[in-house]
Amino acid sequence: MKLLKFFFIFFICAQISFPQEQIAEKHFSLNASIRTNFVNVSRSTVGLKLGLIYNLNNNIAFGFNSSFIPTRLGERTFIKSKEYDSFADEYYVTRVTDKERGFSVIPFDISVQYNFSISNLTPYVFAKSGYDLLINYYSFNQKVETFIESTGQIVSEQETQYKFNNPDVESDKNIWAFSLGFGAGIYIPISNYFLLDISYIYFKNSYINAVHSFGVGFKQTL
Repeated sequence: MKLLKFFFIFFICAQISFPQEQIAEKHFSLNASIRTNFVNVSRSTVGLKLGLIYNLNNNIAFGFNSSFIPTRLGERTFIKSKEYDSFADEYYVTRVTDKERGFSVIPFDISVQYNFSISNLTPYVFAKSGYDLLINYYSFNQKVETFIESTGQIVSEQETQYKFNNPDVESDKNIWAFSLGFGAGIYIPISNYFLLDISYIYFKNSYINAVHSFGVGFKQTL
């Protein structure tokens, strides 16, 4: 019993006397955050981000990150073609409307981060690159209309429901897209090994023009 009590007192004293040496030896940390995401500045969704960070030193860190981002794109309308009919002396315009669609984005990326030190706060900036997995991207409704430009009269109309297995779409169920991004944030210490993390991320890929992601989470030293 006395030996156990002595060991306990020694352990507490070691924690108090050598905190900096222990922190310096720990290079890995876990990062997690709940994020509000705006895709193409459309309506927001809530997702989750996880990351494993290797701290090279107090300033430079490398990370492997993944997220789950439910996504909703609003209705989009564009002109596909405009053709002149000399016999009718009219322009025929084909208009395409993509209805609101929902799909998921799962990024897998590697990041390089630089940490600053201001008092007991740690602001940081980072850049990231990787691949995004887009799930069910080709599940949506599309309406194609052809109308006379001068009168607006619709001469043909067709609505199609696209699914991932639709033969009209030459794609698999899931899509991989190369992505680039950058961001900034700040660590606020709660304890020696536990930090509150507030951050902003911007990234894009060949299918999505822009994702603005705001998050609150933590960084836990392992």
